[in-house]
Amino acid sequence: MEAQGVEGRKRGLSGSTLKIIAMITMLIDHIGAAVIERGFLFDRLHAEGMRLNFPMIRDNFSALSPALQQSLMADGVLRLIGRIAFPIFCFLLVEGFIHTRSKARYAGRLLVVALLSEIPFDYAIYGGENIWGHQNVLWTLLFGLLGLWAWEGARDLSRRHFKRDIGVLGFLAAVPFMVLAEFCHTDYGAFGVILIAILYIPLAGHVKKARLAQSLSGALCVAFEFTAPLAFVLTYFYNGRRGLDIKWLFYFFYPVHLAILYGIRVLFIT
Repeated sequence: MEAQGVEGRKRGLSGSTLKIIAMITMLIDHIGAAVIERGFLFDRLHAEGMRLNFPMIRDNFSALSPALQQSLMADGVLRLIGRIAFPIFCFLLVEGFIHTRSKARYAGRLLVVALLSEIPFDYAIYGGENIWGHQNVLWTLLFGLLGLWAWEGARDLSRRHFKRDIGVLGFLAAVPFMVLAEFCHTDYGAFGVILIAILYIPLAGHVKKARLAQSLSGALCVAFEFTAPLAFVLTYFYNGRRGLDIKWLFYFFYPVHLAILYGIRVLFIT
């Protein structure tokens, strides 16, 4: 995500370092989802009279062949590692929103890459089935950005008319984008936009609520996947600096790595 360099500690992790970590863990996650799950497990489970339904698989794990058991365990490890990526991207989105020179251009870039990524995402992760039922994570980040933009507008309005920042009005202004993410079935849905909104609370100037926001973020991530809060160990060491100018790397990397994983699955597995 886009993050302008600011004065801060020299030691620690820059924005570009966090972004690279998030991209690597996302790639690991998608190897599990696109290659192991869709490429190997989907057909093998079907041959054994089962669907790619993890509660059902857990109940019948001992009855599976050793190869399937090993693949499932490998997939589980990859997906747990991958859960670190999304909270980091949310954190960097908030940083980018605070420091970007143009929120409109930032939103426009997310929109363009979300559109370009949709077909690779649908085929890599869901095998091209029910393509209207799942939208890629760029849409979640875009709705999160728009929610923060609405929050900022509500904050300015409350300062103008009530002479103070009424934080709850800002959060309420972001709620329609949470609903929109859920309605559109974006990756992580309303949960993703809520997490972005919560991470924005301390950066919006609500310093007294910062600790509560951090606790809520961790609790939400635990509810989603118990490894996800490890992302906040990394963001804790964020030094406030932009680091390398690699904002276009993520925009290029996201659709391309999905297309490559889909190609690997088609050529070598299925």
